Amino acid sequence: SAAPLRLALRPAGADILALRLLKRRGPPLETPLLLELPPVLSDLARQRAAASAPARALALPAATFVDLS
Repeated sequence: SAAPLRLALRPAGADILALRLLKRRGPPLETPLLLELPPVLSDLARQRAAASAPARALALPAATFVDLS
């Protein structure tokens, strides 16, 4: 596409988001960036999310288009 930037976002834990740059200007970035999010879940909810994150991350398809307008 003509877009200069394309991203893929996936959960990487209870309070961590994996951001992968699919398309950008410059050399490719092979490893995803891990972004730590501020904790918003209770301890019990965080434990449940951490236990199910690997299975859920594999099941989510990558987004191909996001309209921010």
